[in-house]
Amino acid sequence: MTGGITRQLDGKLRELRFHLDPDQVRITYWIAPGRRIILLTVFRKSRMREDREVDRARRALARCGPSAHRRGRGGVGAMSGPANWEEVRDRRMAEPGASEAYGAARLAFELGAAVRQLREQRGWSQRELAEAAGMTQSAVARFEAGGTVPTLPILERIARALDVELAVHFRPRPSAA
Repeated sequence: MTGGITRQLDGKLRELRFHLDPDQVRITYWIAPGRRIILLTVFRKSRMREDREVDRARRALARCGPSAHRRGRGGVGAMSGPANWEEVRDRRMAEPGASEAYGAARLAFELGAAVRQLREQRGWSQRELAEAAGMTQSAVARFEAGGTVPTLPILERIARALDVELAVHFRPRPSAA
């Protein structure tokens, strides 16, 4: 880990920036009464997502900010609201666009994992795959980490470089009975 720069985004919303090779990581937080730090969001920086992630942090601060936060036993802060992961997940998945975003993130992750597995089977580094596909090493790293959803032409270049056939399938979705 390198770096470690903090800045105030607006109002009580703050951001910690650092590098966790090879990624630039952002943590948004606010400082609650009693100098307690309340974590809001964590994300890998990308030019395309940064504004969207900061907006998500603003919404999180609005939900769990000073008006929703109270002191618990022993001076430890306790947020009102869901007490377990399932409740948090269900509430977030009910937000507009959450299901689509989750699906896109799952697709990006699965595509990246498949390419990484093929690359490692060949004993290639990310740099070697990048050169063979006409890409940069950082683009390959972002893709393998699930940080981007590539276009079909990019997938074709990667498939050609890995000497595999790219197959896109349409399958009926399982019915929700």
